[in-house]
Amino acid sequence: MNSQARLVRALACAAITPGLRTILVFDATPERLDAMARLLGRMLEAVTGQAPVRASLPATDDEDALWGHHGLAHGPEGARLVWRPGPFEPAPDEHAPRLVVIPDLTRLGLAAVRAGVALAGADVAQLERHGQSRHWRPELCWLAACARKDLGKLSPHLLDRFVLRLDAAGLQPAEPLEAIEHALQGAPGGHELAPEESARYLSGDRLARAVRHQPRLDSRALRRVLAYFSTKGGPPRGARRELALARLAEALARLDAAEEVLPAHVDAAAELVGLLSPEARAERERTPVPPPPAAPEPKTHSEGKATSARPVTPPRTWEAPGEAPEPDATIHPPGEARIAPAGPMTATPAPGSREPYPEDAAPVERAPESLRPLPRRRTAGIGSRRGTIIGVTQAQNLSDLALSATLLEAMKYQALRRKHHPERRGLLLSASDLRAHVRAAPPDSLLVLVVDHTALRDWDWGTAVLPFLKRAYVQRAAVCVVQVGAADAENELCAHRVMSRNALAPQLYRALAAGPGKATPLAHGLELALETLRHALRHGRGTVTRARLVLVTDGRGNVPLEASRFRERPPLVRDEGVKDALQVAERLRELERVESVLIHSRPRFYPELPSSLAEALGARQLAPRKEKDA
Repeated sequence: MNSQARLVRALACAAITPGLRTILVFDATPERLDAMARLLGRMLEAVTGQAPVRASLPATDDEDALWGHHGLAHGPEGARLVWRPGPFEPAPDEHAPRLVVIPDLTRLGLAAVRAGVALAGADVAQLERHGQSRHWRPELCWLAACARKDLGKLSPHLLDRFVLRLDAAGLQPAEPLEAIEHALQGAPGGHELAPEESARYLSGDRLARAVRHQPRLDSRALRRVLAYFSTKGGPPRGARRELALARLAEALARLDAAEEVLPAHVDAAAELVGLLSPEARAERERTPVPPPPAAPEPKTHSEGKATSARPVTPPRTWEAPGEAPEPDATIHPPGEARIAPAGPMTATPAPGSREPYPEDAAPVERAPESLRPLPRRRTAGIGSRRGTIIGVTQAQNLSDLALSATLLEAMKYQALRRKHHPERRGLLLSASDLRAHVRAAPPDSLLVLVVDHTALRDWDWGTAVLPFLKRAYVQRAAVCVVQVGAADAENELCAHRVMSRNALAPQLYRALAAGPGKATPLAHGLELALETLRHALRHGRGTVTRARLVLVTDGRGNVPLEASRFRERPPLVRDEGVKDALQVAERLRELERVESVLIHSRPRFYPELPSSLAEALGARQLAPRKEKDA
């Protein structure tokens, strides 16, 4: 069966089964997703008798924009206060389903993600907000797209709500929606999907009959459903996947007007979404995994500093309460193979696989507790009045007032207040009406990690750095990695800086896993660290209240600072690079609220350099044992 035929069958199953109307499409372009939304809309119209209403989620973290708010309506008697519902709540006389289309699931704001977790697949919605007590049955159909490589950025709770998984990577760009629409109308269509096959699943009469048909569920089909999912290993999870496969098999039986849901329908449903059969999974588990290729031999550059690309161990995160952390993963240098751990259902999918649950083996890139609202600011002054507005709250003073929210709050009580004060004119305002903005707090901690890639031979520097990364992860600190002497540097005479809002960004670990280069611009790396710390502590919003500088080096800088600034190779290098590094270190020592740590390997040559650099920096020293001495 070609990709387009699978897509049509799956959408038809979702149209006739409310429990399958949360659809996630992998690797779909916005144009292709829009074509699928139009096709699904026609199917829903054939099933429900009403054209669905397209709903879009606002690109904001404001809860009022999603759940509803009070507003002003102008009429013959003047302005009056009315309730404006959000995109999820239907009007009193509205019965048409709503089709929520999300072109990129990873770009949703926190408020929209929390709304999706609450409403996707829900039978009843209850709203208690701004004095409103409302409940309704959400007739929602969710159609979202996401790239497979970005699944690690999403909360597993949100992904778990999307029970029907489809893959758009196999669709050809030359397959327009018009071919399917012509088939629906009975006209010659062309392309891979035959017109009669399209008409079979898109016919309004056939879909309407399928809704009324109720086949019996055979016990053999239930056992076949359970056989598709392994319960060995992996974190505990619910039964949504098993229910989705059973509902999909039942929908296929209803489309075929079968009297019973048989194991053949279960196999057809699994093939529709790309699930491996139990037999194929068992065969793959018996197949031995080939060992990774050997790492390249360490290289030695002209300065006599033997270097190697040693793997770095980053922190991991987990979200289940009380769950123990998994063994630390290893980030390998470019060119070295990496084997991801197998998920609870299947092994790591191969490239091009249609595995419907790739998040089981996806690397974690989301922030910890990603569904919790960001903490409010606790700082005072001008800095506390900056940041992304995420809501409003009762004002405690006249600072950072939300004027619109204040006016709307006052409008609620105008009629009552005028009864007690009929002589007053204009808007009657009370201190209890004042509303202030709630703003998201940016990170108030900063970790600056300066790594000399030419000084990482034969010692466990990754284990020494790991506690600082874990602490930054727990504190939600911003992280800056300064690469000194990296092999992939744009200019070997200059250091390179990588910034991130948290410790889980993949670019940080790619920077740490870089190989060694041929030069060591240590002074320039320290200068970049100085600029980063000075800007974070003294400029901009001034939100960073504590910072930590971690320097991993042997102190042997061989590039003068002037050569790095002008990007000109000096004719002769003596000890200018070391002297410049010591001078920049003394300037770093003058910064307040900065804790400095120097990690070195007790170098065999020039062993006094790390101690001199730590003294100039005012840093405490950590010297892990070398591997050959362990």
